[in-house]
Amino acid sequence: MLKVEENIGRKDESEEENVPLPMGASPMPPGSIGLPSATPGGIYAAILNRNHTIIDAKRLKNFIELRDKYLSKKVLFEDPLFPADDSSLFYSHRYPIQFQWKRPPEICENPQFIVGGANRTDICQGDLGDCWLLAAIASLTLNKKLLYRVIPPDQSFTENYAGIFHFQFWRYGTWVDVVIDDRIPTYNNQLVFTKSAKNNEFWSALLEKAYAKLHGSYEALKGGNTTEAMEDFTGGVTEFYEIKEAPKNIFSVMKKALDRGSLMGCAIDDSLGFSPPPNALAPLIDMMLANTQTSSTEDARSGVCIITLPSALW
Repeated sequence: MLKVEENIGRKDESEEENVPLPMGASPMPPGSIGLPSATPGGIYAAILNRNHTIIDAKRLKNFIELRDKYLSKKVLFEDPLFPADDSSLFYSHRYPIQFQWKRPPEICENPQFIVGGANRTDICQGDLGDCWLLAAIASLTLNKKLLYRVIPPDQSFTENYAGIFHFQFWRYGTWVDVVIDDRIPTYNNQLVFTKSAKNNEFWSALLEKAYAKLHGSYEALKGGNTTEAMEDFTGGVTEFYEIKEAPKNIFSVMKKALDRGSLMGCAIDDSLGFSPPPNALAPLIDMMLANTQTSSTEDARSGVCIITLPSALW
């Protein structure tokens, strides 16, 4: 039976050792630049936080080493770089509702990482404006080779479970392995952010958490561009076509892109005032962040984006 031990092994994860880098990690020297700010607030701190996962990569043991270490100690992993507190949620304000960070075995019976294969129905938006990210994930599920490059499938809540998971993203010209624990924000025992249509499936929620860690916080994911996420998932190059200005052979371009295995997405201009159905938390989050972030709708466009993949992936 595994137990949680407060802050155990924190020194081991951050001490400098002659250990291999996590898969594809950047060989940037360790330092204090980009580490999470001790006090919340400030857009500059949030921007710097985007890099702390990569800057610290050289000082971290890789996923297998960490997992085996915590298995041997019979202790569940707690990520010291992305703690289960408000600093990982928002950087501009403190949220008026207290969230509870829970592990999937504490949320439901028989939690699974992936149930019946990962597909687009596993991605249900929560109370965060990151539909741009979820659109890219949905597109990613249509290409299993790429999907399992980002989401290593040999992870579970039963075999070799130590409360630790990892995901891989293309960052600054290389693949970076992002390690997280499986504590997820909840309210009334329900996931606050992305969830699966199956209440015991958690790959999409954990992928969102890993991507939030890569950017410094969940709030950093509010508002964005699907092409950015597609590039982080593939290392490819994106093209965007405005529907009103698209070439006459746009259908042919799209068909050839699909034949080459390219990912594809689309977007509409939401300046007409369409909004998702109301719920208990989303309006509070939007109200709290409204005066602290520039709305991405100012640049909203209607069109199709296509990402061309590096030949090395095929």
